[in-house]
Amino acid sequence: GELGLYLLSILGAEANYYQYMDGKSKVGDSIDYLGFLEIYNVRVGYGQSHQNWEWQSELNRIKTNQTDRFLMVRLYF
Repeated sequence: GELGLYLLSILGAEANYYQYMDGKSKVGDSIDYLGFLEIYNVRVGYGQSHQNWEWQSELNRIKTNQTDRFLMVRLYF
């Protein structure tokens, strides 16, 4: 899912949620959220991402949690 909100005409926030299940061995989800400044067709934002993944095989089970920060630049045409 994706959600975008404009707080002012040039200032806003965005959030994305992804869930992955292949029905076999991989399960995971990811959420990204960021604040952005948009002037004309250029959007500059700063945000954070959280990811949780789980892999399972016959021999072992692996869980991972990861948190990242990012700077984003988008051009809209």
